[in-house]
Amino acid sequence: MKLMILSFVLKVMIVIVLLSRSSNTAAQSLPNCPDKCGNVTIPYPFGTTEDCYLSRSYYVNCTSLQIYNTSFQLSSVSLDGYMRGSLPMGYRCYNKKHAKTRWLEPEIMLSRFPVSSTHNLFTTVGCDARSSMKYINSENYITGCLSMTGCTGLTDGSCLGMGCSQVPVPYKVTSFRIHAQDNTKRYVGKWSYNKCVYAFVVEKHHYWFRETDLDTMVNRSFPVVLEWSLGSTSCVEAQKKNPETYLCKENSVCDDHTYTVDFIQSYHHQGYRCHCAQGYQGNPYLPNGCQGKIIIIVINL
Repeated sequence: MKLMILSFVLKVMIVIVLLSRSSNTAAQSLPNCPDKCGNVTIPYPFGTTEDCYLSRSYYVNCTSLQIYNTSFQLSSVSLDGYMRGSLPMGYRCYNKKHAKTRWLEPEIMLSRFPVSSTHNLFTTVGCDARSSMKYINSENYITGCLSMTGCTGLTDGSCLGMGCSQVPVPYKVTSFRIHAQDNTKRYVGKWSYNKCVYAFVVEKHHYWFRETDLDTMVNRSFPVVLEWSLGSTSCVEAQKKNPETYLCKENSVCDDHTYTVDFIQSYHHQGYRCHCAQGYQGNPYLPNGCQGKIIIIVINL
């Protein structure tokens, strides 16, 4: 009899372990759809092949790890509404006669995915330098920053205006071009250092200025965070308008994705996001994607 009870307990424990593994490896993509590009997980509503993504905006080119047809080089997608990757840098270099020797002014179009205003900074590196994010088809500014004329007293790790300057990224920026240039046309290129001005978007706390950066920045890249959501309305409006296309599935909760447009806390909808309800885990955008966590109760007989 003791052997029979021991055998029953062992069988129960084996089943519990298997269920726990199944819960931890819940599907991230639609059935029969790949969920990885190399070692990067691509969860639905994103997808890498036809019929595997919600819409064309969520298509991931797995060959080059790009979102749709943008310049964003993807490194990760999280179900909490963020994507990480890199964007091209803008720069302008000069010789001693102040003639441009090389430059890049990238135009960036990110479909429906704004650069996160809470996670990134727009950065200028150079002495006597200024840079800006501009609208693609005009000279109007979105934002910009300026570094001081002199290069004396540079401090590694500091980005407060001497050789390096940073400003917040405005809300809901999805398309822009990066423009970099010298400020006064008197210094850049004429010193024995600082031949170029550089401008880029970078995730907060992921760039630390070094004096050697003044001449070694071309072709570098830095992490950038984009935000993603669904639709363009609140959760209630999305569900009421078309319950069939509402994407928060069983055992999930919907959150409005909003942004602030002024200092008196005026909020505007930018879509919605889903997450699994308390006690569940998985992908809330898939049917039955949120699976219950296993609770083990041990009874001593």
